Amino acid sequence: MAAPADMSSKNFSGKFVMNKTLSENQQDILKAQGGSWTMRKTLSLAVPHLAMKHYTSASGVEHIEVEQTVPGLRSSSEHRVLDWSQKKVDSPLFGALVSQNRRVKAAELEAGAGWLTEGLLPESFVDGTVVHTLAQGDLGKGGETWRMEQTWGFENIGGAKRYVRRAYLVDAKGEAVQGCLVYDYVGEAQQKAGERAMRGCAQQARRGKRARPSTTTGSNAHLLPPSAPLHLSSSLSPPPSAARFLTCHVCLRTLRSLVSGWLVYPDATPDFI
Repeated sequence: MAAPADMSSKNFSGKFVMNKTLSENQQDILKAQGGSWTMRKTLSLAVPHLAMKHYTSASGVEHIEVEQTVPGLRSSSEHRVLDWSQKKVDSPLFGALVSQNRRVKAAELEAGAGWLTEGLLPESFVDGTVVHTLAQGDLGKGGETWRMEQTWGFENIGGAKRYVRRAYLVDAKGEAVQGCLVYDYVGEAQQKAGERAMRGCAQQARRGKRARPSTTTGSNAHLLPPSAPLHLSSSLSPPPSAARFLTCHVCLRTLRSLVSGWLVYPDATPDFI
């Protein structure tokens, strides 16, 4: 489904599902990040669902919270603050990383500037700025020597407005790889009671008032029913040939193991799944 006509990068809040058919070079990016063949092929079976909450704090700083779910598994979450501060992460899949997030004018982008803004609709920009993320290996902790930049916005793809993440990565050999993740819009994101209270506190703080947020949250809010099916990409439906071993029971168990591995680290979700 197309993203709403009035949706812009000022507020990415909503639910999205990755469109594997329209996305570009996902496997090449994972390889450049040092992902093994088994990991790349196994993750290619996953179809991530995103629930995004985008808001501005009382101090005027933008926050983007992303809850990522692969149906049948627990969800993972990440919290991006658009202030360009460095955040160190120990990813179970990609090792030690350093990430940064901000808004930036297109003219200020350096490596891959043309690719990172190519095709973006005007609503991808707010006051001439686009959401820009940077992730790279933390060399001080033995991380891989790659560097990836992304821009988040909207493009007209397949005749519809879709949410995209355009990526430009330079690997350890200095070779550049370009890719683009494309997502279909599936609806509005629902706020939990605690989140609504926190938003209310921020609004009241801006008006000079005080409020105490409710701390009530569901203990199983991030768990899916054990019977929930594992959805596979339609382009990778199980073939009759036994040679396609990636669809066997062992592969599905490997997928669950890999995905569950990064879910142990809430902010260590693979940056290009």
